[in-house]
Amino acid sequence: MKRLIITLLALLIYCFGNGQTSLELSNLQTFAKVYGYVKYFHPSDEAAAVDWDKFAIYGAKEIAGCQNDKELLTTLNRLFVPIAPAARFYHTSENDTPDLSFLTPNNKEDYQLTFWQHQGVS
Repeated sequence: MKRLIITLLALLIYCFGNGQTSLELSNLQTFAKVYGYVKYFHPSDEAAAVDWDKFAIYGAKEIAGCQNDKELLTTLNRLFVPIAPAARFYHTSENDTPDLSFLTPNNKEDYQLTFWQHQGVS
């Protein structure tokens, strides 16, 4: 009986000790915010064609493995740039200003302004 209690106690400690770290939770919160912004507000055909349920599972697994901010930014860019071509992720403490030239079309004369208006979920 004593051995069973010790085994159960060890198993319980192992289960609670293997929980998510604060870094993993922070990374998943960041992913969830970006996921929502892109899913509901990014006006691209690529974003409209994504199976968002499968992408959420895949993205959460990828983000959970990030060990630092640099890996997080690299993974966010790798995940979201194909879906949201105008989205770029960088750290706010970097002194360099981000290059936004990719947002400006080469031929501005034939450029027509387009926007999407979000009408709510479903």
